[in-house]
Amino acid sequence: MNETVNTHKKMEELDRMSIPYEAIPPSEWKRNAYDSNNSVSIDTLCIFYKCARDLEKIIEEQEGDEKEVEEYIINLLSLILTQKLHLIVYHDRWLYFFNGKYFEPCPSKQELQCILRELCEAAAYLWKRFSVHDKTVKRLLSHVQQNAVKVDYPPDISKYVVFENGVLNLDTLELEDFTPQKFFTSMIHADWLAENKACPEYEKVINTYTNHEAPLNKRINEVLGVCLTNDMVKKLFCFLGVTNSGKTFLLSFLLRLFNNSATVTMQPNDLGRQFAPSMVYGKSLCCCMDMDSAPLNTKATAFLKGISGADMLSAEFKGENGSVPFQSRAHIINASNYDITTKMPDAAFDMRKLVIPFKYRLTDNAEPFEVLMDKLEREKAAIVRKLILAYKALKDNHYEFSDSEEGESYDSYVPPTAVSRSTSKS
Repeated sequence: MNETVNTHKKMEELDRMSIPYEAIPPSEWKRNAYDSNNSVSIDTLCIFYKCARDLEKIIEEQEGDEKEVEEYIINLLSLILTQKLHLIVYHDRWLYFFNGKYFEPCPSKQELQCILRELCEAAAYLWKRFSVHDKTVKRLLSHVQQNAVKVDYPPDISKYVVFENGVLNLDTLELEDFTPQKFFTSMIHADWLAENKACPEYEKVINTYTNHEAPLNKRINEVLGVCLTNDMVKKLFCFLGVTNSGKTFLLSFLLRLFNNSATVTMQPNDLGRQFAPSMVYGKSLCCCMDMDSAPLNTKATAFLKGISGADMLSAEFKGENGSVPFQSRAHIINASNYDITTKMPDAAFDMRKLVIPFKYRLTDNAEPFEVLMDKLEREKAAIVRKLILAYKALKDNHYEFSDSEEGESYDSYVPPTAVSRSTSKS
């Protein structure tokens, strides 16, 4: 075999093998590596492809010394991971792993090398001429970095939401298979239910917050439903109200529905800082729970408009050279005991701002935070279905959010100004 194997030729070999896709999350790789007899399990390599025998035959047919065979195997493993199955892809300047359901940022370089070592050791069981050492793993990592397919957010990502039991098509409300062919970076930690199911504790909570005001109930469900999706509605959601009225609890519940890597919580003074865009890079939900009474400066205003408008932003990362242009796909929610205003008049900001009023303070005998959270946790699949259906109805209504049927619009609501900052709670 020549010292270098033509990449195109290797891809043709892989295509002839017609490798069907089957992924197992990285956390299960080691557990699946051995069978009950403590010998290598064929399932180990089924993590990456189904036809190990065909690939083994290709390897056995190679001529040359151990070093050449090793290089060939490393090339093949890299191409299978990146080109054929897209288990590892490259977005902007970072590697992402497909964990079987969605893409998540690769772990540290050391952790990634440990994962790749397990793959190499599994390959060595099948192909005895392939030996594994530190340099082998480093070379595989180098090949992966070079070969990883460059991906961007697909234009149709707004049609889908990843759940624990499949990928929901929002047009049909049917589940589809998990796939690495679409670059999803978030998942809702609940199963998608095929039918409606009651969620009485959630209904009780919302009615407590709204004093049974039906249009406000509907608006809350619409906003939460939008935040579960990848549909950028270009709104800046503002939870405004008196102290101890449920703002923090509702946001905490929403955050718990997502995988950790898909959310970020920011402080008010983060909004105008140099590295603010990097904090929302790759996120699906951004929450700022404790906005103060000070009007937003020009930088903070521009940042919030950019995030909520799905604009192209430029992120600078600490310790990294240069900046990364990216399109924001994060829904943003600000919560405050005060009105959220800008220092300078900004009509675009005012048009984008959508208010959810929290006008009613909870009583002293309200259920403790964690007790109530546990109750909603048990209903979360039913709640999530309810919220997605609220989003669907909103979309069908051309994104006209529910509003007050009496008096002024909810967007005109301003919390009482006599709230003491030192004693306020959300």
